[in-house]
This record gives sequence, structure tokens and C-alpha cells, in this order.
Amino acid sequence: MDGHLAVMIFVGLYLVLGVIVLTVYIKPIEKKLEKMFNVKIKRPDDDYSYEGIVIWMPLVFGSLLLFMYYPIVISYGNFPAFLGIAVGFLYPSILMLLRLKTFGDASIQESTGMGYHPGAYLFISLGAGWFMVLRGFSMLNFPNIPSELAYIVLGMGLIAMTIPLFPDYLDKAVSVDLRSRNGLRFMAVIAVILFIVTHIIWIVVQSRVFGI
Repeated sequence: MDGHLAVMIFVGLYLVLGVIVLTVYIKPIEKKLEKMFNVKIKRPDDDYSYEGIVIWMPLVFGSLLLFMYYPIVISYGNFPAFLGIAVGFLYPSILMLLRLKTFGDASIQESTGMGYHPGAYLFISLGAGWFMVLRGFSMLNFPNIPSELAYIVLGMGLIAMTIPLFPDYLDKAVSVDLRSRNGLRFMAVIAVILFIVTHIIWIVVQSRVFGI
């Protein structure tokens, strides 16, 4: 069977199976998750709570990664790229799960109607360091690039991704309330600064330390 055809069949079957599972089992799954984490997945108006979003994120990303493993690793043999994608999405979602109280509905301010929305902070975290994480893993694919440099780049990316995931600590250090629209704009600027700084450090280390 042609490799591309096999990938298309795999993708189609995976999507159909995923839709069936979610349609039939989503309510009992959510009840078990609520019991496990002792939180409400949904609010009375049937919208997902912040806790619900945080709990579902690693589950959804994990399922998508299983789906992506075949085309990326089996078909194209690019395991470092798969690792970069996996770490990029699972790392912030698992860290937010560990900090569930911070990224919960209790963080919502009455004056702004906003809290530390997990979806927003996921994207801010990705913007701050995911590119460097991808770069670090991809560098491991090239034998002419020192592995030490790849690990330095990977470490910088993870640090940059981690900083936005502690908004409660950052809130104590800045004058703007991060649980507001201005706060999200501020965090977006922080993400851009982290992105630029890590790239400058990478260029300097690569040229002056490793002479590449």
C-alpha cells in the first residue's frame, strides 16, 4: 500500500473513532474526571470552567500526539520533530494541571470578569519558548551540531515557556492586573521579549562558544 494512502486511512479511522468515543462517552468521562480532581468540569450554564479546560488539555493533546505519531515518525522518520511538538504542548498543559488552583475559576476577578485563562496562557507560553524547544530537538537530528548546544537551546526554550505559567507570582511583581485585558497584552509583550532574548542568547552562544 502506498505510504501516503496508508497515512490518509489511518487519519480517517482515528478521527472517526475519536468522534464516536467523545459522542458516546464524554459525559461519563467528565463525571469521573470531576470525581478524580474534585472540581466541576462545567459551570451551571454548561460552559467549561477553567478547571475543565485545564483537565481536558493534556488528554486532548495526548490523543492528538498518538494521532500524529504515525505520519511524523513512522512515515517520515522525524522523531525529534515529534518530540518537539509533544513537549511543546504537553509540558505547559501538564504544568497548568499541577497548578490547577492557580488556573481555576477562583482566579476570575469580579471587576474584570477574567482570570488566568488556561487557553490564553497556553498560547502565551508557546509564543515565548516553543520555537526554541522545536529548534533544540531538531538540532539533535544533525550530527555536525554539538549536542551541548542543542540542550542549551532546549533548556532556554523550556525556561521561556515556564515563566508565563506562573502569572500569580508575576502579578505580585508588576503594577498591571494580569487578570484583565491589559494584563493579557502585558503577558503577550513578555512572551515577545522572551522570544527575542532567547534567540539573541542562542546566536551569541552558537557563534562565540561553539564557533558555528
